[in-house]
Amino acid sequence: MLAMMTSFAKVIIRTIVFLVWSVVFFLFLIGPRFFKSHKEKKSISIFTFPMSIDPQYLSQLEDLKDIKLYFHYYQNNDELLAKLRSTESHGYDIVFPTDYVVEQLINEGLIKKIDKSRLFFLDRLNKKFLGLYSDPENDYSIPYLWEIYGIGFNKKFFDGESPDATWSVLFNSDMYELDIGMLNNAREVVAIASVYLFGETEGIDDDRLIQIKKILTRQKENVGMYTDLRSDNLLITQACGISACAANEIWQFENEEDLGFLVPKEGGFLAVDSVCITKLCKNLDIVYKFINCIFQKRTVQHHVDKYAFLPVREGISVRKKACKIVSQVFNSSESFHFFKKFILEGKLNDLWIALKAE
Repeated sequence: MLAMMTSFAKVIIRTIVFLVWSVVFFLFLIGPRFFKSHKEKKSISIFTFPMSIDPQYLSQLEDLKDIKLYFHYYQNNDELLAKLRSTESHGYDIVFPTDYVVEQLINEGLIKKIDKSRLFFLDRLNKKFLGLYSDPENDYSIPYLWEIYGIGFNKKFFDGESPDATWSVLFNSDMYELDIGMLNNAREVVAIASVYLFGETEGIDDDRLIQIKKILTRQKENVGMYTDLRSDNLLITQACGISACAANEIWQFENEEDLGFLVPKEGGFLAVDSVCITKLCKNLDIVYKFINCIFQKRTVQHHVDKYAFLPVREGISVRKKACKIVSQVFNSSESFHFFKKFILEGKLNDLWIALKAE
């Protein structure tokens, strides 16, 4: 009897040991997946332009190492607006719209108010870019970067010199016989044409719209490409001699001595991209941590060095080629325009579709 009990006890002990080791082995196999799955829940999705945020750099920062950052990209503001409208901002936590789109997102209820008490850098932002027409109290948007739109050119087409500093070089083919690059955004193209024809973007009625369409139709004969992000390639490859573009497309190539940028005498265009939080965002703690991180001085400096854009945060060094233009914006009395809403969206789209179809 004693022998049987002893034998039975051994079986029980072996069974327990087997079960314990089985559990240990099981946890060894699935443990990393288990903890990883929980860790991956700590994530946010960012919807932004290319060449404005460096995902690899951010993933290495101590403040963000435990956060999974999902990046999605759009090529222009029209794509951003269409995506947010169709999804009602579902699937995105942070977006970086340009000023005139901020105004539309507020009006359509697609972004939420920002709790500025949770931001620790606001006193370091350049006040010139706060309180813009699109969000006067910055309740919904915090400006991150700014750009100036003007004329990029390749000096080889102008005997090593610069073309005349006027929007006319894009519309008057009698001045220079060459192909040109033009922006691929209806609002921006119409605004530039309006400044060329009338000196302003305000007051575009039906009569002015007819004149704008005529000048754009005539210009199209000389347009080598409509593009938002490839003006630099057009100029470097000499596919075009001049192009409407953002200045940073030119400044990022410091070794390309033949490339230049100028602000037309009629006034260039300023565009300010801001950080906004979507209306459906739930991960607010992580979002505010991310926003504070990207506005840290070292982080802004890294992105300015990499992408050559102009920062809203003060105390950041910019490219040598940019210094003259920055001084021109801040210190001169020259006028600068915004791509703000100036005609109904339906009329704008109709004009653009008709232009592209011809």
